[in-house]
Amino acid sequence: MNTTPDTDTVSATRRRVPIDPSDPAVIARISLWSRRLLMAAAAWIPLTILRMVLGDDPFQYLDYFEMVGQTRDVTGAIRWGGFFEHQNEHLVVIPKMVIQFNILLFDGSRTTLGVFVVCVAAALGAVIWRTIVATLPLSPWGRVAAVWVVTAYVFPLAAQHNFRLSISGTAWILANLLMVSSVALAARRRSLAAGALGVLATFTYGTGLAVWPALLVVLVLRRRVTWRDGVMMASGVVAVLIERATDSAVRTRLPLETDPFTVTRYLSILFGQLFADTTDLALIVGAVAIGCAVIAVARLRDRAL
Repeated sequence: MNTTPDTDTVSATRRRVPIDPSDPAVIARISLWSRRLLMAAAAWIPLTILRMVLGDDPFQYLDYFEMVGQTRDVTGAIRWGGFFEHQNEHLVVIPKMVIQFNILLFDGSRTTLGVFVVCVAAALGAVIWRTIVATLPLSPWGRVAAVWVVTAYVFPLAAQHNFRLSISGTAWILANLLMVSSVALAARRRSLAAGALGVLATFTYGTGLAVWPALLVVLVLRRRVTWRDGVMMASGVVAVLIERATDSAVRTRLPLETDPFTVTRYLSILFGQLFADTTDLALIVGAVAIGCAVIAVARLRDRAL
């Protein structure tokens, strides 16, 4: 006699088994899927921005045409020196290159440039999210909250012009991505890559200059410094000097004298003008900044020895 129950009976029995809401396994599964759904719901913010970008007119904004005029002459030929002309007191070499690629591939459409900015912002959010998760001991629900905070921070609806006008985001959001990525790499002791991204951030927008104090802090917090760290900071000095020297608004020029006092005074003013509006104040601020940098380097050297 066959005592094996048929398939229909087993299926019916399984369907009649009630789900116990107090079962820990059921609670855990509900919690897991609730968190996943809430994380996925955060995509509403960037998707809203993307919908606005796709629905806008592809015609570019004023700054775009000014930057195109800096990098091309009346015949349409490239003016390489124009890439180092400052726009609104910012060195925007990388955004100008992005503009040229957008002209070659998409006829200069503001829509495609806006989509590019959305992708850059998404990458920025991913880097920030990965850094937070690797650094902070977040609970599962804490990670959900972090996803919403990062998304709202990277895609602020109140600052949607950075995406819809596109050229704004091409500069400063890209600079933020390069800057945050540089610091994250430095924290993982990948100094050469961090220095390279720091240089690119400096050549992307004025906010990218903030990467060098941040990298210096990373080095100060270390217990051991290598030659790669020295190369990283040296590249920063060169990048900042180029950024300052190419700014037509800088109120001091390269000194004709080569005595140490004149050169030191020039460098103090050069760096101080990042924070001060007058030459006298820039001289003081720059001297203090250089002094702090020398002390920090000396401490790093002592630790290395």
